[in-house]
Amino acid sequence: MIVDFHSHTRESDGALAPEELVAMMRARGVRIFSITDHDTMRAYGQFVADFATVIPGIEINTTWNDNEVHVLGYRLPLGDDTPLGLILAENREFRRTRIDRITANLTAAGYPITVADVVAQSAGGDALGRPHVAKALILKGFAKDVQS
Repeated sequence: MIVDFHSHTRESDGALAPEELVAMMRARGVRIFSITDHDTMRAYGQFVADFATVIPGIEINTTWNDNEVHVLGYRLPLGDDTPLGLILAENREFRRTRIDRITANLTAAGYPITVADVVAQSAGGDALGRPHVAKALILKGFAKDVQS
């Protein structure tokens, strides 16, 4: 049996819309899966997966001992009005503030990009991240690929 408990959609830093990711899971023969977007569970409710068991999940970014830590969680309640939903909203606001700082620092260093440039690379996603900044830099001609 094929399972996948760590995948991302465009709601965070993945490349596919939720329904596209689920179609890929079907094509791969996945029978149990979880979408673990960073700091958002907005992908849930955007797809039907009648071929598999879906376990609600998330990847929460936090810090511990001055290091970035990614914690995976499963079988979580869905909804923005849950205690978890409120914490996730705070995390997403922190992500947005971080994007403000990153774009300001890059512009000051001679790589002018705006928050709007970064948001455009998120394809309407819920949780902005550094990969969206990288894609904006590529689009502006300041970088050749996400890795660089």
